Amino acid sequence: MTTYQKPIAVLDTGAGGLSVVAALRQLAPAERICYFADTAHLPYGLKSPELIKYLGMRAAKTLVALTKPKMLVIACHTISVWCLEELSSELDIPVIGMLKPSIEGLKKLIACNNYASLGLISTKATVSSGAFRRSWAYIDPHNKCQLIEHACGPLVSLVEEGVLSSHELKIILDGLLPEAIKSVDALLIGCTHFSALIPVLRTLLAPRAHIIDAADLVAMRVIQELKEAHNLQKASEGFIEAYVSDNPERFIDVAKKFTNEAIKIELIRLKEQARAYE
Repeated sequence: MTTYQKPIAVLDTGAGGLSVVAALRQLAPAERICYFADTAHLPYGLKSPELIKYLGMRAAKTLVALTKPKMLVIACHTISVWCLEELSSELDIPVIGMLKPSIEGLKKLIACNNYASLGLISTKATVSSGAFRRSWAYIDPHNKCQLIEHACGPLVSLVEEGVLSSHELKIILDGLLPEAIKSVDALLIGCTHFSALIPVLRTLLAPRAHIIDAADLVAMRVIQELKEAHNLQKASEGFIEAYVSDNPERFIDVAKKFTNEAIKIELIRLKEQARAYE
């Protein structure tokens, strides 16, 4: 199999990373995508950095060993923040995380728009890492936009459970989000799970607010790199197949929030598959 025919591997803790997959399918429908959701250890965002690194490295290496992909996409801000550099150095394929495409995308958007404030909602682990704040001088070199971060980690479990109505989610979000976030000029969705909440978020933000989904920024970066490497698949019918480490039935139900495509699901035992790397 030539390189361009190999699949794109996409990793997340649960179904949220399918927001990146859906964006990829829109831009490159011929691509084969192999997805892994480490549902047995969801959520990562409330765990210690040490445990995040262990679980993230193990899951990523398992997915690569199973699928032999041409590229690995870490469709999780938490794993990207804590594992991306080490994964990039250990794997012999390109690895794209959520952080760099988000930073580059924000830089372009802020340069082209008159945002006075930009909100970021993500997990506690992403906010506490300080990754976006450390990059803010690069993103906004003229210091014209205020960054307002807020950790909303519990929302990951709410999305994965998938049992709440839009009305119930609106009540929860209304109480969870501070007024400073609700009044921003733009909001970055800094957790792939939160993409499922965009319709509800629109009802709580100021009418002028621009919602920026990091999933779209990452998908555009993936396609750009594949084109530059002449590895973009064009001549086949793409599909999505997924591996989960626990509860495939619940994953299938939650996946419908992100994509209408049929997904072939396989349950794997993570420790057995990853044993060679421990």
